[in-house]
Amino acid sequence: TQMEVSDVEDSEGSGSEASDDEAAGEGVDEELRRKIQEALGGGGDTAAAASESSDEEDFDDEQMQVFDDKLNEIFAHKKANKRAARELKVSFVNFKLRVLDLAETFLQRQAGSPLVLRLLPALLELVRSTHRDSRYKPIHDRAMAIVGSKRSAVPRDFDVAEAQALQTLVHERARRAADRPALRMFGSVAGMLARMLAERGLADSVHMAYSQSLDDFMTRKASQLFSDFFTSAAARLAPAYLLPLWRVAADAMHKYAKPGCAVNVFRQVQAFVLASGVAAEVVRVQTEQDSKPLVKVTEALLGDMQAAVVATVRGAVETPPKVDAQRLREVLQACVQLVTRCAKSLLAPAARKALRNSEEWTAAFAALAAAPPPMGAPAMQHLCRSLADVERLCARAAEKKAEKEKKISNGDSVKKQK
Repeated sequence: TQMEVSDVEDSEGSGSEASDDEAAGEGVDEELRRKIQEALGGGGDTAAAASESSDEEDFDDEQMQVFDDKLNEIFAHKKANKRAARELKVSFVNFKLRVLDLAETFLQRQAGSPLVLRLLPALLELVRSTHRDSRYKPIHDRAMAIVGSKRSAVPRDFDVAEAQALQTLVHERARRAADRPALRMFGSVAGMLARMLAERGLADSVHMAYSQSLDDFMTRKASQLFSDFFTSAAARLAPAYLLPLWRVAADAMHKYAKPGCAVNVFRQVQAFVLASGVAAEVVRVQTEQDSKPLVKVTEALLGDMQAAVVATVRGAVETPPKVDAQRLREVLQACVQLVTRCAKSLLAPAARKALRNSEEWTAAFAALAAAPPPMGAPAMQHLCRSLADVERLCARAAEKKAEKEKKISNGDSVKKQK
């Protein structure tokens, strides 16, 4: 690490030195002026007198040599000071990097320690304070990598209030993240905290934090959040603790999936994408005990999805359209994924109960099928046919899962017989 920082500083050294010289040329370096005056043989008044009589008297060779030596000494001293300052900065950066190495070692070897909750805020503050300072880029990048790294273990015996306060801080910072790497870092920490709190029976606290972030994402145009901030948290949770994020997905569908409910069409589409992404984690649920709390949420989510799709399709085929073809295709793709993922999980009975080929549903897709391009493009028509008979889509997905499980079971039986 030290070699890398030294190389960076050396490569920037000539440029920074040149800029220092230019800055010195633009301003008045009083210290340099004083030393030159001393080299000329006196203070300010003497130098002025010497300047006035410069036409009458010239330096001889011996005096010029003394003057040149003195100037060389002055500039050598100035250059040495710049080099010392540069070396001090390199040493300071390398020292901080060594401290970060110690922090990383602690987080790796003591991931279950409650002291992790005291270390993370300091690292987050370091990331924030060094973000826009190019001099400390190695420190900023290193701290981000440490904070954003995923760890299998999480703190167990921790202070709940401290964890909730950190969760609030992380969500607030994420909503105003500087860029996508920073958002991924905050998402990693938020996911860890969600797992910690959910496993302590504080699912409502997790749901509240992500629900507030969802509102910010959907209603504030300047929000820096993306749907993967929510889906990455779901991926960190064990199947038994997915309820808070599944509720957030249902909130997104209920509150923001219809045209005009989100701040713009892109955010409306993200409501469908978010729900589909969390559904990918619901497939991991393997026991009836874990799936039971998700049943009612699933029924409500899919019911709201159908209502939102009908409104969106109607808005797309009217003149002028409220949703363009590209966004509509993203909505339909997310819906196909959402339905098939629910049908392939233990929530299949809830999906079959909720999904219906209602008159409104059928009429909306009939209008879409009859629409001219780009709404009537081949890719759109394929999605239209898949969703028009949503009951069949759900049943077919469940059948494919059953067939796959049967093949796997038969394969295992053959291996045992051999």
